[in-house]
Amino acid sequence: MRSLLTLVIFLCIGINVSAQRPWLLRSTMTPGPNPTVVSTANSVYAFDKTAMRSFDHGVTWDSITGVEGRICAISDFTAGLTLLASYSQAEKTTTMYFSNGGSTWTSFATIPNSQQPIALAASDTEWYLACEKSNVIYRYGDNLESVSLPPDASIADLVYWQTLLLASDPRQGLFVSSDKGATWKLISAPNAGPIHASATGVYLASDNGVIAVDVTASKTSICGMWPSMQKQPKVADIDSYLNTLYAISDEGPTQMYRLLGESWEPIGYPLPGSKAARSASRLAIDAGYAVLGHSITVGPTDSTGIYVYDLNDFSDVVDEATDAPAAPYVAGNGLYLHDALSDALSIEIWSISGERLHQIPAVGSRIELPVLSPGVYAIRIPRSSSQQPWSILFAK
Repeated sequence: MRSLLTLVIFLCIGINVSAQRPWLLRSTMTPGPNPTVVSTANSVYAFDKTAMRSFDHGVTWDSITGVEGRICAISDFTAGLTLLASYSQAEKTTTMYFSNGGSTWTSFATIPNSQQPIALAASDTEWYLACEKSNVIYRYGDNLESVSLPPDASIADLVYWQTLLLASDPRQGLFVSSDKGATWKLISAPNAGPIHASATGVYLASDNGVIAVDVTASKTSICGMWPSMQKQPKVADIDSYLNTLYAISDEGPTQMYRLLGESWEPIGYPLPGSKAARSASRLAIDAGYAVLGHSITVGPTDSTGIYVYDLNDFSDVVDEATDAPAAPYVAGNGLYLHDALSDALSIEIWSISGERLHQIPAVGSRIELPVLSPGVYAIRIPRSSSQQPWSILFAK
């Protein structure tokens, strides 16, 4: 009993205790093996082979009805309308729907002999549709037309931003058109994936971190420094809330980060599983709630589902007015020290019952943890200075 009390005491002392929170698993039902999640018209949609909709930021989900075919893309349009593209594999036909509120859907256009849709983008007066394995973009204003990227292009994502149409190509980068797709310029950015365009600018998720794009100067730059990492990690998706960027990295366990100043800081615990499926949009932020489609391909697949994280809960924000460095955190089998703790004496691993299991040297910014059985553990980092030891809880 004394050892347990001792453990609780050292976990609670000091201002440096990590206060990160876990994601909440809101639905173990997923729309398919590669869920796409988008936020539009005060709703969150998750779709793949089937489709679901949530009115309450991902807490509860209902099936979408009244749409034929496989739902492939959803986007905002004008005057509160939502657009939806469905696809019939047997007929090779795309059907377009609109809804005012999301309860009922009305079809208004068909595109025969098309590939499966992957992305929708809309201006105030027109919408654009991109399909997989194709350089063709369908444009609908007064009537249905098509425009084309260069013949060797392959579209991964499509966004209309300000007066520009943006299309990402995984092999080449970002194509930009200022004349509704009639002509294009290419901004080189290898491994380009999902596009995020907001008031703060244009960003690409990539296998080389987050890429900031200056569309006026046709230049790119690496966005932000990553904690305790030797290279830019793989980033699967990007979104923003209150002008703060959030990124989902799947370099090992899936982890969400936010950009604070010039640095990416982890927010929330890593999600279960060591690998999960990618899609055009795994992450959507709806009124301050991050909603993630998490389809685990390596790891505990019974933990697959729709996860939600409340960004309005600031209990895990480190007070930037203090001199305390950012808290260390555990991801996968590694302990990451955000700021080099030059005065760290060692790394101690304790059981929840208060037994010290391991003591290992504090060398480097990433410490490989020993193999541990499933359970809850504590890490304690004694320091040579007069500051309190670092202490965090984590689960395996």
